[in-house]
Amino acid sequence: MSCRFPGRTLNLLLQERTLKMDAIKKYVVQAGLVGISLLVYLSSAELSASARAFPRAMALGLLVLVVLLIVTNAIKQAKGDSEKVENPGSSLNVKTMSILVGFIVFNVLFVWLMPKIGFEVAGFLFIFGGMIMLGGKAAARYWWVALGLPILLGVVFRTLLDLRLPLPPFMS
Repeated sequence: MSCRFPGRTLNLLLQERTLKMDAIKKYVVQAGLVGISLLVYLSSAELSASARAFPRAMALGLLVLVVLLIVTNAIKQAKGDSEKVENPGSSLNVKTMSILVGFIVFNVLFVWLMPKIGFEVAGFLFIFGGMIMLGGKAAARYWWVALGLPILLGVVFRTLLDLRLPLPPFMS
């Protein structure tokens, strides 16, 4: 049973309110991401020239992506093209929440384990765990990606950026 308003049903009013709330959430998230990128960029000023290159590149990359997202959303809104396709990330079901909590736990474990077992080993565990969480057993076939990426990043950080990262116990 739906209540009728002049020309509209209660369901239509609720849908419009939900679309407005979604738009507000988008703007808040976009403003937050701009703020994070500016904070990272400005806070890296204290670092040496080689050490601040990576955080600043990441901050500028994030800023460019957020600006593109803002422009895309503004164009969609100007056309009046509301999202007719439901965003699969908009509903927080149990699986989504467990993946989110899992990544938070993996991040904490990565930071905690890195000084103890080294960057490469902790990085492998973090990436491989994330791959298993997102892709299941099928992702385990690509274990070599989880192994190679931290090694590549370790080489880049140690040689090109001249930053010291924790070494595994068997290498120190």
